[in-house]
Amino acid sequence: RCLGPSQHLKDKFGSGYLLEVKIHSQVNDIESKMEEFEAHIKTCFPNAESAEKFGDRGVFKVPKADVKSLAEAFSFLEKAKQTRDVEEYSFSQSSLEQVFLEFAKKQK
Repeated sequence: RCLGPSQHLKDKFGSGYLLEVKIHSQVNDIESKMEEFEAHIKTCFPNAESAEKFGDRGVFKVPKADVKSLAEAFSFLEKAKQTRDVEEYSFSQSSLEQVFLEFAKKQK
């Protein structure tokens, strides 16, 4: 069931994308800025879920269905970087390790 090139496995079994953000550390209330950012990303990725929050960093799971175009996604994130106190971000496809962990969970 789990055979094929890595990209095929990511497409078939992957949960989508991971969005990692870092809020500017000079911001007074980082927690509320992170909540504002989370509400903002739901305007573009309505089914995005917060996976982790720690200090000025946050990780969000974004389903494949929410990403109509990578160009639009990056355009949205670049605008958010300029207007939402985002210092840096990373938007990546699920890793092969994450795919195998998800696959293993489903087999139990």
